[in-house]
This record gives sequence, C-alpha cells and structure tokens, in this order.
Amino acid sequence: MAAADAPVNLVGRRLEVLRRSEATPTTPKMEPAASVKEAPAPRNDNAPLQPEWDGTIPFDTEDIALPASEEVAPRVRDRVAAYADDLIASARAELAKSKHRLSSNPADVYGQYAKIGAAYMLKGTVKLADFGEALVRDFGEEIRPHVHAIFTRSKAQYKVMRATIEAEELGLNGFGAQKLKDLSNINLNTGDVYRNFKKVFGEDFEPVKKAILDPFDAAKGEYAQMQKNLTDQLQSDIVQKLSIRKGSRDSALVQRYGERQISIDELKDLAPKTWKNVIRADAWFRQQYDTLIDQVNASVSRIYPDRPEKLVPKRADYYRHFQEMNAWSGLKNLFDTSSGKISPSLAGLSPFTQPKTKWASFKQKRGLGEFKNDAVGGFLEYIPAAAYAAHIDPHIAVFRNLAKRLAADTETTANINNFIKYLNNYANDLAGKTSPVDRWVEEVGGRKALLLLNKANNRVKSNVILGNVRSTLSQMANIPNGIAYGGIDAPAGALRTLESIWQPNEAMARSAFLRERYLDKSFRRFDQRWWEQPKRFAEWMMETSDRVGTTFVWNTAFAKGIRQKVADPVKFADENTRRLLGGRGVGEQPLLIKSKMFNLVAPFQLEVNNLWRVQKEFVDEKRFGALITLFAANWLLNKAFEKMTGSGVVFDPIDALVDASSEDMPALNRLGRVGGEVLSNLPFGQTLAGLYPEYGANLYGTELPTREEFFGDKDPTRFGSGLLAAGAVTDPLFKFVLPFGGNQIKKTIQGGDAIARGGVYTENVLTTGPEIEERKLKYPVERSLPNIGRALAFSPNATTEGQRYNHNDLRPLSEKQTRSYLRSADQTAHYEKVQRKRQLEAAKAKMKEIRQNKTLSQAEKDKRIAKIKNSIAD
Repeated sequence: MAAADAPVNLVGRRLEVLRRSEATPTTPKMEPAASVKEAPAPRNDNAPLQPEWDGTIPFDTEDIALPASEEVAPRVRDRVAAYADDLIASARAELAKSKHRLSSNPADVYGQYAKIGAAYMLKGTVKLADFGEALVRDFGEEIRPHVHAIFTRSKAQYKVMRATIEAEELGLNGFGAQKLKDLSNINLNTGDVYRNFKKVFGEDFEPVKKAILDPFDAAKGEYAQMQKNLTDQLQSDIVQKLSIRKGSRDSALVQRYGERQISIDELKDLAPKTWKNVIRADAWFRQQYDTLIDQVNASVSRIYPDRPEKLVPKRADYYRHFQEMNAWSGLKNLFDTSSGKISPSLAGLSPFTQPKTKWASFKQKRGLGEFKNDAVGGFLEYIPAAAYAAHIDPHIAVFRNLAKRLAADTETTANINNFIKYLNNYANDLAGKTSPVDRWVEEVGGRKALLLLNKANNRVKSNVILGNVRSTLSQMANIPNGIAYGGIDAPAGALRTLESIWQPNEAMARSAFLRERYLDKSFRRFDQRWWEQPKRFAEWMMETSDRVGTTFVWNTAFAKGIRQKVADPVKFADENTRRLLGGRGVGEQPLLIKSKMFNLVAPFQLEVNNLWRVQKEFVDEKRFGALITLFAANWLLNKAFEKMTGSGVVFDPIDALVDASSEDMPALNRLGRVGGEVLSNLPFGQTLAGLYPEYGANLYGTELPTREEFFGDKDPTRFGSGLLAAGAVTDPLFKFVLPFGGNQIKKTIQGGDAIARGGVYTENVLTTGPEIEERKLKYPVERSLPNIGRALAFSPNATTEGQRYNHNDLRPLSEKQTRSYLRSADQTAHYEKVQRKRQLEAAKAKMKEIRQNKTLSQAEKDKRIAKIKNSIAD
C-alpha cells in the first residue's frame, strides 16, 4: 500500500503533535484540513462471517413466508446460524456412517442431504444456483444431478425448522397462541409491558419472559452501565487529570482545536499554560468517539446486516454539536419548534413507518445551525444516544418480530388483536415514534402546537415539583407499598437499607433497575458552574428522598427472595420493586401515561396509576392482609404529613371512612367524602369531580349539596382542575418565568410574610400583585419555631393556625372585623371572639333548620340539637 493511501490514525497523529511540540521549541506545521482522511472502521479478520441474503427466494413466497433478514430479531438470526452449523455437522456425521450413495436413491441419504440443504437455507443460501454450487463445492460434482431434488426436499424442512427455531427464541414453544386471552386497549395502554405480558400469556408467561423480557432487562442494565462507565472515564481522565470542565474555556478550545477551527499556534496563544492538556483531551475524545461509533455500528450491522448505508460513518475531527439549554436559554428556546419538523418525504407517511432503530441526531448529517463549543458538554450529550443505539435498538426488532409471529399464529382466530397492536405501538415507542394519542392531536391541532404546549407544561412542572420541599418529601410515600408487600421481610429490608448508608451494599450494586433509575447522578456531577448548583441541589434532594423509599422496597424484596430461595434474588428484587413503585426507565412506563397529551391533562399520574394496580394484584392474589397493611401504613404516613405540611400525600380510605361515619353526616355527603378520596387519587379525578355542579343543583326535587359540602375537605378540585400548563398564564412569575423551584419560592415568600405580619391576609403584594381592595385577615400566625419552620418550608397553611382554618372551613374576617383586629391590644383574643360568635350563629341557624325539618321525629330532632349544643360547649 502506498503511503498516500494508508489510513490516518487520528489519535496517534494528535499525540505525535504533542510529543513533537514538547521535544522542540518550533511549532509543527498543521496539516490542512483537506488532507485529513476519515479513519475507516477497524478491521477484525477473526470476526465470524455473517451469512448474507439478497432477499431472493426461487419458490413461492407465500409457502415459506420468510421475513426479510433485516426484519428478523438479531438474537433469532444468531440462533438460526448456530442451529444450522449443528445441523450440518450432525448430517455429515450420519453420511459418514452410511454405506449408500445418492445414485442408489436411498431415502436416508437423501434425508441427510436435505438437512444440510435446509441448513444452507437457514444461513441465507436460498437461490437455487447458489444452493447447487454450495453442494457441489462441499460434496463434489457427483452431487450435481441431484441438486434439484435435494433443493425441493430441503424447502419443506427449512420451513418447519425456521418456524420452530423462531418460536423457541420467542418463548412460544409448547403452547398455541390461539388460547391466549386479549386485554382491552385501555388496560394495555395504562399497564406496563411486564404486567401486560403476564396477563396475556398467563401460565405460559415464564418462557416468554425468559426469551423476551429478561434479555431486554439485561440490555437496559448494560445501557445504564455503559453510560456510567463513560461518564466515570470522562470525570477521571478529563475533568480530574486535565482540569477541563464542562462549559469551561479549555473545553471550548478542545472542540475548536479538534474540529480544525484553530491551529496549534492559535491554541498556544489562547491557552499558553494549558494547551498541552487541550491536545491530550482532543486525542482522548477522538479515540472515544471512534470506539463508540464501532459499538453503534456493531449493533446497526446486526439489525441491518445487508444495509451498509445504515452504518454511521466515522467523520474526521468529529465533535458532538449541541445547543446548551440552561435556565434562560430554555425560556428563550421555548417557542422554537423547529425540532418538531419531520422530513417532507415522511409527511403523511410517518404514521405507517416501522423503524427498527431510534432516530438519533448523531447519525444524521450535521447541520449548520447554532451550536456551543464544549467538548465535555457535547460528549455528555452523545453518550445516552450512543448507549441506546448499542443496547436498546436491537430489541425493537424483537418486539416487532413477536407481533408478526403472533399475528401469523392467530390469523384464523384473531383472539389477541389488541395485544398485537400494543406490541407494535410499544416497538414504535422504543423507536421514538409519536404515540397514537399525540399523533391524533397533531393531526387536528398541528405538531408545533403540541410541542409548544408540552414545552410549557414541562417548564411549569419543573417549577411546581423541583425544589419543592413538600414534593421532595412526598417521594418517600412509596414506603407503605414495601411494608405491605414485604410483611415479615420488611424489618430485614429496613435493616439492610440502614446498613447501606454506612457500608456498600454489594447486591444493590448489581441491580440493573437501581442503576438505571439513578443514572442522572452520573451526569449531574459535571454541572460545576456556580449558577448550576441550586438546580443540582434540588435534583439531589429529590433523588435522595426517592432513594429512601425505593431502596427500602428493593431491600425488602431482596430479603424475601433470599428467604424464598429464588435463583436470582437481585433480579427478583428488581422486578418486584418496579412492579410496586412504577418504573421510570426505558420502556417501563405505560404508553398512555407516557404520552405528551396525557401529561398535559393529567400530570404526575405514574405512581397513582401503579398504586391502583398494586391494590388489585393484592386482591387477585387474595393477600387481603397486605391490602389492609397498605391502608394502615398510608393512614399513618398521611397523619405524619398532615401534622408537618397540613395535608396528606397518598390514598387514604381509612380516613375517608372515619369521616363518612359521622352520625350527623347525610348519606349523600358520606358518598361524597369517600368518592372525593377516590377521585383525588385517580387519573382525571380532578376533571371528573369538576363535572359536579359547584353550587349544587335541584335534581328531580332533591336539593344537591354544593361541591364543597359534597366532597368535604377532600374535594378533588381544591388544588384546581385545569391544565397544569395554564399556570404559565395564571401565575407566570412562579410557574413559567423561573426555570425551576417557583412554587417553593412562592410558598416561602408567603410563609415569611405571614410570620412577619403575624397572620395571613387575602392580599400579599409579592404573590398576589398590588393591593386592590382593603385586606382581610384569614387567620393569625403565632411566631413559634415550629410555625416559622413549617411556614417557610410548606407555606402558612402548614402552621397550626393554618391547618385549623382549612380543616374547619373558616372564612376570612370582614374588612371591618380586620380593622378592629389590628387595633386590638390582644389580637389573638379578639380573633377567637369573632370565630366564637360565628360558631354560635352557625349553630343557631343549624338548630333552627333541624326544628323546621318535618321529615325528622321529635326524638331525632332533640338528639341532633343536643349534639350541636355539646359541640358548642366543647
């Protein structure tokens, strides 16, 4: 090979530049960019040859029904190749034992050659001409006259073998798909993939799980581990050893030098003290990008074995281009919906495409748009997409292949059409396609409109949840699930969780579920600029709170697995923790709940939806003790939260039933109290509750109570029933303008104002705007340490006085009463006097109403009036 034709080793070239620069004071001349060649993918002469097939079948395709090779799941293809090799070896051995020859037409000899022919077909040799040449090559010219007969017999064996191997690989051997029971579309789309598989396959779930879901879980673990490994290397080799941080000047210089935007002379002028580190970092990134592309292409070649154009080319001097989305640029780019555009060639066709890999920008031709020079930041952007392509993409074809096989097996019975459609939608979701719900909305309202609403919704969610102390503590609300499920194993789980605080937990370190759930930690450590620290701290708080409950549930499940002597207690703990808490990882969320449209109208419903399924499973398994334990644990948790924050956080039927059992509560209100608790913990519950008339109604002569009276203090609409994204308009400063934490800032301002003024008023200039009318006192606030802490952390509603005001449905003082309160020497006594007077007036009105009620007996009237008098005396 001529020197000019030799491939260029870019990493070696850049390190050589550094060595020459260190050895001599003269600056080496930089090669012009045009002379740099792209490094080809490294060749591996020892790699096993992959069978190739051009898609041509010399016989009836309806008879064989072989999918194109790119449509076959990669693991199936590997299994087929291995089986074919074994088949050839066994047939050769049998032929060696035989004393007959083909010319004598013995059936057993023809049978062995037919096996070999079927193996050829399994490996891709399906053209008659190629088939014949392969037989002649392996067995000599004497076999040529028999090629056509062998080919004919091989076809039938090939069909049976191919179907059998595929069924085995998909876990479908041993039962007929015709006996499977379908689920409704709503059940499938609100259930996760693990529950859906278990319900559909029933008693045959385990072989399918082993064939489909277990390898998928393993790939997800590898996907997370790959990202952790790469971020660990980046932290160690670049950030710590070379002191080049994300967003720094040197990180920008690494990319500018690596992309030939500046010469080495310019680099030395710009960074006279650190230019050597920049060159070392450039060599490191060049090697990492080339290695990652090799890994991605290994995955691509398995999915598309005959499509070299699908491979990601190695680009000389490549660095990942990205736009940094910090706090204020995120607001600026909110209205940029250019990312919502699709290729014109796909307009109208996109709903019908079935990609086998997820779209990734790093695979596309680089555009000329605005980007940030930041080698570290760009690499962090590149890692997740590359890991997904390497480990998750191959499983998209597996789910598609399962759908096709089930469709073929149930062609005449059509008994699981919903599930087959779900499998295709699930594969589409893994491939990054728009969900059917979102696609329908896009068709009506436009892709840009939905994208804009989703961006606004996500920003409001960040302000409502992230940095919110109450929301952070609420992440521990999954602890009751672990207590109920664990039973006698819960104490062991609690002990293991406490021990993990002081010493490494080897079992937890092997958990693929935990590794993926807390993957953000690996990336968050690179946010080291001062303005990134508040958000980093808020995310750490949220994750830490979630870890408390999640690791307790995981360790409880692990302890149960150890006690029950399961084969793999770590995987057992992963599966049950995901089932009990609701997974957030790749492919773990129900399709409907993951959709953008659902998140617009009913956000934060993943755990709510999952809790109802956990309760149903306890009932199905006849674990009524676990269900009662769950309710009791929820009640205790809610009582603790009410004491601290003013309201509960989880479904609490015990509290609802206790309230509904009040003797003087009408039957309709009892129904409303229990119904309000249920609706408060159901997807769309607020919307459904909003259908009830706010001020009551007359229904066929029956006076319905107001919404507040019907539902009581658990009115599902008490926190609002509109779109979360509407907060961008109704409360823009604290829900939209700020990048995160707006809701907590608002609560803290309100708490500080209440402590400073000694009470909560109907106006607060900082949060309600300028005062329009004279203020009214809602309730005074004592300046005690507990009140100060709760007011600043959870708003004035968490104070002792705030909880009393809300639980007893009190009303603000009038303007005149407020003026009298402010002039009073003893404001607390004055406030109590006003409330006592109101209580007496309300009691008199209630007793008058009872006396005038003609449907009650005198004895019942006396009983109710006596109860009211006793409550007044108390």
